[in-house]
Amino acid sequence: MTTRLSHCLAWLMIQKAIHAGELPPEAALDPDKRLDGHEVCTVTDAEGDPEISDELRSLLTRSRRLFERVSRLDDRIGNA
Repeated sequence: MTTRLSHCLAWLMIQKAIHAGELPPEAALDPDKRLDGHEVCTVTDAEGDPEISDELRSLLTRSRRLFERVSRLDDRIGNA
């Protein structure tokens, strides 16, 4: 969950810097500034684990869904 949120936050900070003029718009296409961590952040194994609390499963699911939404935004930028 922390990894997902960290990747999303880093991506959002890059987008904010681009929109504020601190980075050029082309920076959004730089592979180093794209959303990373797909192989780790899209894993859903723990979301169905009966050994963890409902609250934690909910947080895991919501953090994955957030990562997926940010990933779709990143894909739109990369395909523009």
